[in-house]
Amino acid sequence: MGKYLKSELILDLDRLLHAKESLGFSLLDESAIRILAKSVSHETGSNQTPYIPSRIWSYQLFRIHECLEDYWANRESIEDCFRYCVNAYAAKAGGLSNWYKDKRSHKRIDPPFANRTGNKKTGKCGSLTFDDVVTQFGLADLFEKWVDRSSVEKGWSVKSLTSYLGMVQFVGLIYVINFTFMRKDECNSLRCDCLRWVETEFGLVPVIHGETTKTDPDSDARWVTSEDIEVALEPLISIARLRMACAVESGITNCSAEDVKNPRLRTGAYEPWMQTTEERLEYSVATNIPNYLSAYKKYEKLFDLNQLRITEDDLQMALLFSPYLLNDPRYAVGEIWPLAHHQLRRTGAVNMHAFGVSDASIQLQLKHLNRMQTAYYGRNFTRLNLSQDTEAMIVQTRYDVVARELELLASERYVSPRGQSRKEEIVSFVSRTDFRTLTKAAQCGDVSFRATRLGGCARLGQCDYGGIEAIARCSGGDGGAPCADALFDRTLEQTVRKSLSSIESQLAAEVAGSVRERALAQEALGLRNYLEVIRQR
Repeated sequence: MGKYLKSELILDLDRLLHAKESLGFSLLDESAIRILAKSVSHETGSNQTPYIPSRIWSYQLFRIHECLEDYWANRESIEDCFRYCVNAYAAKAGGLSNWYKDKRSHKRIDPPFANRTGNKKTGKCGSLTFDDVVTQFGLADLFEKWVDRSSVEKGWSVKSLTSYLGMVQFVGLIYVINFTFMRKDECNSLRCDCLRWVETEFGLVPVIHGETTKTDPDSDARWVTSEDIEVALEPLISIARLRMACAVESGITNCSAEDVKNPRLRTGAYEPWMQTTEERLEYSVATNIPNYLSAYKKYEKLFDLNQLRITEDDLQMALLFSPYLLNDPRYAVGEIWPLAHHQLRRTGAVNMHAFGVSDASIQLQLKHLNRMQTAYYGRNFTRLNLSQDTEAMIVQTRYDVVARELELLASERYVSPRGQSRKEEIVSFVSRTDFRTLTKAAQCGDVSFRATRLGGCARLGQCDYGGIEAIARCSGGDGGAPCADALFDRTLEQTVRKSLSSIESQLAAEVAGSVRERALAQEALGLRNYLEVIRQR
């Protein structure tokens, strides 16, 4: 019951309150829920999932995105190469199903390709090495970029193709986790038709359908995502269908017509050149997504490990949301950050609320959880049939982000354009409050913080002027006084200078007196105001 109170009670009471008109009653009104929230301790401690520093999170996302894009750019050649190899094996045994039967009976059949460069065999083993096949299909540059050559054979073997497909399949599912906050096991259950587009008041919203058994068994759980999810799903579907065609011929059991039509995205390697064990003949046995750390050794060209080494800045950012890491030797400066699937869930939720709290906000850097996703969660569309755990995590994460940002406000890093006395008014509550109390205050709506291009905004309730898309009103660029709720972050100085330079270049090309020219001029003035404020204070 204690665990339920900590993670689910407030969420469920809030749901009941929103369904009051349909139900005809509510257990507690909003004020009562706020009082109860103050007595519920937020779950923190050594078992909390680490927050991945933004530099490392962005790097891993950039690399897996690049890998997926490369697959899709070469999809036709990859699929043709795969089918060519399968047909070569089938020809050796008078049919693909015969190859699998002969292999299981340990009958000796020479493979169709030579394995060593410079030792091309002829006759029964054919005249081509797999290196020749790769070149024939125009995939040499792709393989050189992503696939390790065998240290023994000094070249690629046909199993290199399987290794490459396995890597793309792995990073594709990692990409899905990055942008749905699914658990690894939930992602493991997805099938080719998992993406649906739901009609809402702001247009079509992409939603992933799958299974979850973490809270209540649910064969139709849903996760709102970004339209960019297709960069991962398209390669995953391509690979799943290639392998399913082989699986059918291999004699797998428990494979229905629906499985053939709509296979799992996480599909075993049923290629004829791979070993076919009895377990792999059981289609109902889902293969597990490998541990993220195992990818470092298995796919050596996927990441530059030096890019994953923890810097002092990385550690300081991680400590904001995971302070206990200070005593964990795995997270020391110079160590390789131990990426894990569950870290992607928490980091994604933090990033969504730190950089996407406004429906109209521009998604920064690679944190492109699009505005539809933010709006979908923000306007209670999660009251439908979305994963309960995901919804609860996102709600709690919003409070975590607010509390951590509020803790920073009291430092010299932030200044108020209205002067020191105004800053002291804003942070007076923060300076005498610990993190847990801040989290509860955020839950009750007593304090607020959201990131802006200049730092932050401590305004309670909705702001009509932006702070993400435009900062003229925040900083007095419109001719008025700077916003009393604005705080400027000194660490953004270089970013602001780059933005100012860009806007000044755009201004030089604009028609004098145009609407756009006036808007750009206000932005430029606001940026100059920011620079002047942090210089003086």
